[in-house]
Amino acid sequence: MTIAFRNTVLILGIIIGFIIAILFSYTLYRILTEYGEFFWSDTGAVKNAAVSVAFILVSLVAGVILKSYFKKSTSVEIFFFILFVLSLSFEALRVELLLLELTNQPAYFGAIITRIVFFGRIFRILCLFTAGLFATGFTYQKYELFIGLAILIAFTLAGTVAVDTSKMLNELIYDVGNRFEVRVVLIGLSLATVFNFVLGGILHNNRDYLFIGTGAACAVVGLELLSHSLEPYLIVPGFVLLMGGIFLYSNRVHALYMWGG
Repeated sequence: MTIAFRNTVLILGIIIGFIIAILFSYTLYRILTEYGEFFWSDTGAVKNAAVSVAFILVSLVAGVILKSYFKKSTSVEIFFFILFVLSLSFEALRVELLLLELTNQPAYFGAIITRIVFFGRIFRILCLFTAGLFATGFTYQKYELFIGLAILIAFTLAGTVAVDTSKMLNELIYDVGNRFEVRVVLIGLSLATVFNFVLGGILHNNRDYLFIGTGAACAVVGLELLSHSLEPYLIVPGFVLLMGGIFLYSNRVHALYMWGG
């Protein structure tokens, strides 16, 4: 993977994140100015908006910092992890669905938002899984193929899943068919990712991989808490775990490639 290709992909991801941030800001502004009384009286809407802000900030701030910090690195582990971080911004689109509901827009548009959010969830886990796969010593130079596969798989699954527009979940997206099964698969991929990093540590006889795997696990657990819970006693630990996981993962990857060889 060349530096030019890496930077092009990451810059594109950052641009998408900023577009989502602008769209989120406009949507939240409209909700506050046109439906402020409803918004502040609905604790679920307030919590979802707060979590969306957290997702955007983590995605863009951490994504930009990591891109700059590893600007000369071709590490596959950090490249796909940055894509994982940048894809967090898709979660902020959930607030769009609230505005669509308040303005009585056709449910079709809400279904599209739901599919985009699910696309982001599937894509980011596939990116994390790919990072873990290469940690085991897997070698393949066509990294763009893995990006393409992740996009294709995420697009296909998100595009074909049945969306129930008559039921909105607490996380401000419509319910989807086989939601439990999809979540189990994503959790399974997350566990496989951690296993791959542990296996990489054993194969390479380097404990940095164990720390990287721990960071990935913390990030995933934190992400699960933030994505599916609105309880403050889970949101705060979720944010701490997500941030701590991102820091631990990136810190140990840096140590691995700077001093671990």
